[in-house]
Amino acid sequence: MQKLLWYPDTCECVLEYSGPNNASSFVQVVKSCSAHVLLTGVVHHEAVLAENQGKNRAVNLAATIAGVLPSDTQQIDWEFTAARDLVLVLGPIAAVHRRAISEAVSPSTRIRVR
Repeated sequence: MQKLLWYPDTCECVLEYSGPNNASSFVQVVKSCSAHVLLTGVVHHEAVLAENQGKNRAVNLAATIAGVLPSDTQQIDWEFTAARDLVLVLGPIAAVHRRAISEAVSPSTRIRVR
C-alpha cells in the first residue's frame, strides 16, 4: 500500500490516503487548520473535499465563461471568508462576462463574486 498525503490549496489541512494511486482511500487527518479543527475523521475529510471541489468547479466555470485559463490568477482568483464562503475575485474581465459569472454561481448561497 502506498501512503499519500494531500495538502489542499483551500486550507492548511493535511489528509492521509492509502492504496494504489488510482484507488486511494482516506485514512486520517494528519493536520487540521483553524477552520476545520472542530471536525474529525470522515466528516473532516468530506468538508475539506467539498470545499476544494466546489472551489475548483466555480473557478473552472468562471474561466470558461470569461474565456481564460483557470490558472490565470490575474483574471480569476479566489478566497474563503472566515465563515468558509467562497469568494471569486475577478480581475479585468469584461462586464458581460462578470455578470454571466455572477449569475452562474448565484444559485449557491456560499459563493460570491467580487
